[in-house]
Amino acid sequence: MEWRKKIKDYFKNGNYAYSIALLKRNILEKNDLLDTFINLIYVYLYSIVETDISKETKQIYLKDLNSTFKIFIKDEEYINDPEFLFYTAYIASSLGEFYLDLTCNDIERMFEKSFQIDSLNLLYIWGYSPYLNVDYTKMRKEYAIKIVSNNKYLESIKGKAIVGNNLLATLCFEAGINSI
Repeated sequence: MEWRKKIKDYFKNGNYAYSIALLKRNILEKNDLLDTFINLIYVYLYSIVETDISKETKQIYLKDLNSTFKIFIKDEEYINDPEFLFYTAYIASSLGEFYLDLTCNDIERMFEKSFQIDSLNLLYIWGYSPYLNVDYTKMRKEYAIKIVSNNKYLESIKGKAIVGNNLLATLCFEAGINSI
């Protein structure tokens, strides 16, 4: 069974510790590092923000999350990767950038940099749109519709495991459709 399917099953069943263990093993094995890392950020933040974990577990998760995040955010390969920037900014802005020691300005710069690196990518335009001087609600809806109507984007998003599920749900909501 591929790790993406396992992680979706663990997460769906509330097995966040198993999810984290699988993702940490992937990192040690250098298995799909980008996708693994963005899912690890998501599981940690989701567990911290949305679940009823003990204070001790929350502190352990925060410490581990921040130490892992610092490794990736200082790596030139990732800090210049528009996909890393977009998904990290998306997750942090959805669940709490302050847990990653980021500010709203940091999130804006990450969305902006992903857009600057690949200005034709509809996801990056969608992510950066709130920071443009336009009616971003209308613009986000238009881009959400374009993204969920495009198989290339759908397959890419679905390949992001639980982060992809979350993003797809957000895009469908903003596009005004139930689900795909």
